[in-house]
Amino acid sequence: MAAPHRVVGIIGGMGPEATLDLMRRVLAKTPAGDDQDHIHLIVESNPKIPSRIAHLIEGTGADPTPELIRIAANLQRAGAEALAIPCNTAHAYAHSIRRAVSIPLLDMVQLTVDQIAGSPRIARVGLLASTATIATELYA
Repeated sequence: MAAPHRVVGIIGGMGPEATLDLMRRVLAKTPAGDDQDHIHLIVESNPKIPSRIAHLIEGTGADPTPELIRIAANLQRAGAEALAIPCNTAHAYAHSIRRAVSIPLLDMVQLTVDQIAGSPRIARVGLLASTATIATELYA
């Protein structure tokens, strides 16, 4: 019997290349014998979401929360069973997104930390990140 059809919504465009990179990685890691075996992705790639850096660090930009919530709700209505965001800095708004929808948000930050913590071979970790990711201490 085939595995159940799963649908993942991607809140993208905050780094359009990050969105494409996530899609490429999902494709590459999916054990698929044919097209129908791949994960169903619903993607909204919106590079017009207000700047997280301007809002979080500079205090001059519009709050991106309403747009992130709008996209999350749209993806849920479209059939997404879980959400992913391929932007580290946008995870500073994860709590607001979680409160607005009834489907899980895959937390890239927590999943990364869990992977590192679960590997006894990793002794030192380096972090290449935006100023906003560092300032918000997402990986602290």
